[in-house]
Amino acid sequence: MLIASMREVMETLRDERNHDMLTGVLNRRGFWEEAEMLTSDRKAQPVSIVVADLDHFKRVNDEWGHEYGDNVLKSVAAVMQASIRGTDLAARFGGEEFVLLLAYADIEAAQRVAQRIRVGISESLPPLPDGRRVTLSLGVAAYPFGSDLRESVMQADRQLFRAKEAGRDQVVVSPHDHVAEASASSAGKVYSKQMSG
Repeated sequence: MLIASMREVMETLRDERNHDMLTGVLNRRGFWEEAEMLTSDRKAQPVSIVVADLDHFKRVNDEWGHEYGDNVLKSVAAVMQASIRGTDLAARFGGEEFVLLLAYADIEAAQRVAQRIRVGISESLPPLPDGRRVTLSLGVAAYPFGSDLRESVMQADRQLFRAKEAGRDQVVVSPHDHVAEASASSAGKVYSKQMSG
């Protein structure tokens, strides 16, 4: 009995250590721990990374205060969580930056998920007090099995930077990762089916 309760306490502490207190998603530490385990499993392939950042978020905090900004972050995290599956990872890396790891998702599927999140945030969150919409820029990159996961995250982050430079409120996919225009691959179809099922 004592061992079981000690195990529960340890699991609770680990859970608290690995999650962002504000939004409830993984924090940076929790993301790296879980992502390393997930990406070491070849059966989780293909894997894609999405890095997302709220547009002009400093202005939100400056003009309406940190409590208002915190509520925006919580709402954004909730939309992200609702847009992915239980096998995927969502993390807040700090400030207004989020990272997603999508298992069993090729680049086409990841692009669709990123677009769904971008549109969902813009359409479902209430307008800011000045009437503007909350928007998000996102970068997408593939994680090739056996490669450096941190490099894939940095590659997605570079695409995020390109999205910001191109005017924000958009999704940019790594030029190294081919995105088919005509039809989604089977992995993309599987991802969509799992979300609807």
